[in-house]
Amino acid sequence: MGRADDVVLQASNGVPILIVGAFMQHDPQAILVHEESSVNNFEDLDGRSVMTTPGAAMIKYLEKRFDITIETTPVDYGMSRFLADKEFIQQCFITSEPYYIRKEGANPKTLLIADSGYDPYRVMYTSKTFALKNTDVVKAFVEASVKGWKSYISGPRDKANEMIAKGNPKMTEEFLSYSLNAMIENQLISGYQDEDQTGLIDSDRMQKLIDDLFNLGVIEKKILSRDLAPISFLPEYLREMSGKK
Repeated sequence: MGRADDVVLQASNGVPILIVGAFMQHDPQAILVHEESSVNNFEDLDGRSVMTTPGAAMIKYLEKRFDITIETTPVDYGMSRFLADKEFIQQCFITSEPYYIRKEGANPKTLLIADSGYDPYRVMYTSKTFALKNTDVVKAFVEASVKGWKSYISGPRDKANEMIAKGNPKMTEEFLSYSLNAMIENQLISGYQDEDQTGLIDSDRMQKLIDDLFNLGVIEKKILSRDLAPISFLPEYLREMSGKK
């Protein structure tokens, strides 16, 4: 599992992989600032320093889309610098860091990257060889994953949370509740449309992402959505939603 833009980069470099479905319709990545910050929109990031992955595609997109310049500092995967500096800006997941920041007594606010127009799916992918030799297995995995997400979102989820906490004790009931609410409020799993899109890969939207990455210079070779993310592994109703059989 991973971000669609990362998978596109691998595929453009010749790695034989296929995207077979999406477990998040929208990217949970965001820009994290303090409530007191004067940064209220993406344009306000002009000339600012953001702790993020240097050369990240989302930063390149923001700079081009809003005609701004953003300085970057490498991610240290901590919160201490943010908590110590009211002007500090860093990348985050809306499902995670704001929760911990509030636990430390600070008041964060976020700019969801997806709202800028840069919105890669979070996807399930595998090797092309495995997918083509084990089509039924891959289809069953995708279908089960979609059903699992829908079941977890709708509840009950006591047993699932118990299993999650057993694997990672840091996943407390309080944190899991916060994370779930963030996913629901921002429609990360089901998508923005009235019809539940859980699992869907829309070919046109996927091609737009590929074209954006090419135009930003992130990839040197254009590829086709139908070659990287064929919808044939999706359940039939999702294939119909994608506009193709």
